[in-house]
Parts: sequence; C-alpha cells; structure tokens
Amino acid sequence: MAWIILGHVVLTVSGFTDNALYLIRYVLNSWTFQAIVNATFSVDTFFFLSGLLVAYLGMRELKRSNGKMNVPVMYFYRYIRLTPAYAFVILMYVSVWPLLGSGPMWMFMSRGLEPCTKSWWTNLIYINNIYPGDLQKQCMSWGWYLGNDMHFYLLSPLFLYLMYRHKKIAVATMSAVLLFSLIITGTFSRLTDQQPNVLETVSFAQLVVKSLPKDDGLITDMFIGPVPNDAQQDFNMFLEDIYTKPWCRIGAYLVGMAFGYLLHANQNRVKMPKIVAIGGWIAALVTSSLIIFGLYPTLHNMEMLNLDVAAFYNAVTRPVWCCCVGWVVIACTSGYGAWINTLLSWKAFIPLSRLTYGLYLLHPLVINGLCWSSEVNWHYSLLLLVILFSGSLLLSIVFAYFLYVLIEAPIMGIMKIVMERNQIKKSPDTPVKELEDKKLLPDNKKTSGAV
Repeated sequence: MAWIILGHVVLTVSGFTDNALYLIRYVLNSWTFQAIVNATFSVDTFFFLSGLLVAYLGMRELKRSNGKMNVPVMYFYRYIRLTPAYAFVILMYVSVWPLLGSGPMWMFMSRGLEPCTKSWWTNLIYINNIYPGDLQKQCMSWGWYLGNDMHFYLLSPLFLYLMYRHKKIAVATMSAVLLFSLIITGTFSRLTDQQPNVLETVSFAQLVVKSLPKDDGLITDMFIGPVPNDAQQDFNMFLEDIYTKPWCRIGAYLVGMAFGYLLHANQNRVKMPKIVAIGGWIAALVTSSLIIFGLYPTLHNMEMLNLDVAAFYNAVTRPVWCCCVGWVVIACTSGYGAWINTLLSWKAFIPLSRLTYGLYLLHPLVINGLCWSSEVNWHYSLLLLVILFSGSLLLSIVFAYFLYVLIEAPIMGIMKIVMERNQIKKSPDTPVKELEDKKLLPDNKKTSGAV
C-alpha cells in the first residue's frame, strides 16, 4: 500500500512544481526511479492477493461443508463488507472535504467533484470502471480498482466449484480465461499503438512540458525532446483501454487463485529440494527486477519499443509479476523464506493490515488536499518527496483508523453476529468457540486497495 501511495505522491506533485523540467530529467536519468514509475505493479499484487485468499479460504470452506456453497450469501456479505465505508468516503468527499482547504488553488479542486453529481451511483454498484469508464468522468477515479475486484469476485464461485469438483476442467477454464485476457490486452495495445506504462511516462512528461510557459524550444528539446500533439491522447488511451478494464487485469487475479489452490492442496507446505528453492528465489528476483528496471535504457534514451514487442510486454508482464509474488508466498509458507519470511511475518503489520482498505480509499484525498491547498508551487527535490510521502502516509493511516473504528469494525461485528446466529440455528450443538475459530467466507480478508 505504501508503494501505491508513493507512486500517487510523485504523480500528483509533478503538477505542482516550479521546476518540472528538473523532475522530468531526474526521472529519465535515474534508474532507481523506475521503482516508483512502475508502482502500478503494486496494484497487480493486490489483485493477486485477493485471488489467492478467495481460493485458499474458499477451498477450505468447501471442504468443511462437503462442497456446498451459498453464492447469494457470499455476494451479499462481500457487498456489505465493502460498500458502507466506500459510500461514507464518497459522502465526505463531496460534502465535507471541500470545506477543509483554502488557498488560491483550492477553488480549482472542486472541479474534480463534478463527476460525483452524475455518476456516484455507478461506484456503489461497482460498474464505474466500465460506465462511465473514462477516469475523468468517474467519481473518485481511483475506485476503478474496486470495480475490477468486485467483478472478479463475482466470477470466483465458478472457479471455486470447478477447482473442488473438476480439477482438470478448472485448469482448462482458468487457462482459457487467462489466455483470452492476454490476447485482448495485446490486441488493444497493438491496435492503439500503446507502449509499456513506464514508457508512457515520456508522454506524461511531454504533457508537463506542454503546460509550461513557451520558450524558444531549446530548453524543452534539451530536457525532453520535441513534444508531439497526441501526447495527451496516448497517455489517456493507455489508462482507459488497458489499465482499468477487468478483461485486461483479470490475469493477476487468476494467478492468485492458482497459487491459493496450490497452498490449500499442499496444506500450506510445498516440499522441494533446497537447490530448487534457491533456484526459485533467483528466478523470481531476476524476473521481477527485469520487469521493474529492464526498460530503463529504453526510457533513458527516449526511445520506444517495437509495437509488437510493446504489445507482448503489456500482455504478459503483470501475470508474470504475480508469479514472482506467488513464489514468495509459496517459499515463505513452506519454510524457504529465511529472513524475508521473518520480515513479512512481523506482528506490527497485523493492525496495519486492517487499515489497508481505508488507506486505499482515503490516501488520494490526503495527497490532493496537500497539493491543492498549497499557496505556491513547490520546488521539487528528493527531500520534498520524502516529506510529502511521509506526511501523506501518516495522515492517511490516521484517517483510515477513524474510518475503521466508525464504519468498518461495527459492520464486521454485525456480520459476525449474524453469521454465528445462523450457524447456531443450523447446528445448535456447535460450540461458539468453534464458530469463532472458523473462517466462514471465502473473502474473509482485509480488503486491499489500487490506482
């Protein structure tokens, strides 16, 4: 989640600096900055984790209930788990939040609220990523992630049933859906001449330059090169045709479900020779590093990939990234994680994990509030970036805590009481302690969050 917030801080701050050309040059000349430019892969990590938990907990529940699955109840609890907090944040976004800031630029912030007067209802039924689709017309545009995640969850009972009853058909079905997603993504990328997201940074940089006061062209060309007229169109088409659509993003979720089933089938421990474990770590590290940093030479030289190569990259990198994350999960749960497992198992992460959903919903409000309430543009530096990121993260955690205490925790408490009573009615001799120890829903997780 911190990776997502860092990416959004850099993206937002770039429009509020008085030395934008320096920022652009730093992005193009610093290979370490690729970790921030490629922060979009953190969203695929959340899709992966969502699919993994649905499959793992769902298969465990199916085994406990001898293959019985109450799909309407699953959908109902999922909707109740997500929507109250979501609706509350939308309400605060359009009513209270505009009153909390001031300054010469704050008045322009209200323009971002206009879509909520027309399309707020699409968020509450989780179709906002398809209609209106255009991020500029969506209420709380970062809600596209929740739309995608809900659509994937609606499909999950089918995959769960097949994995439990017909394993071979499940493999064939999920493989076919994954292949379809790869083909659609690659086809859209090729037909619309899309470059990988990290190279779309060039288009975004060109937009920043285009908004600067006109010079004689020498300074602009020195930093970024000639600015094409279709830079805005290229950047928007990537977001709307590939980045936010469920048919292009379901691959990460399916990979997560596959790893979740693998964990369940092997009872959380996949046995392997030590040499295989070492090879797996090396392969995962090398592959993930190539995905994050591999295009730096191309970006640094202001070049573009061949369109066919770009289409292949856009289609396969996100599922492959999730395979690398899946290896980390398998290795750590199977006893091959060493210090990495110790770090990821740190107990301090447990309370923070309960705030993840609220963090995703609220952090854009915090970042935009800090930027739009500034009386002057900032002078970009690494120190400024550290300060803004740290402040945005801390404030988001504080606001997410209050959201959890006021909305999420009470709703989950009510859901738990209702579920326990239903179980007691069905099995009056079942001890309450046993009910508390059971995970009754396949989506019993701290909901992730985004961009």
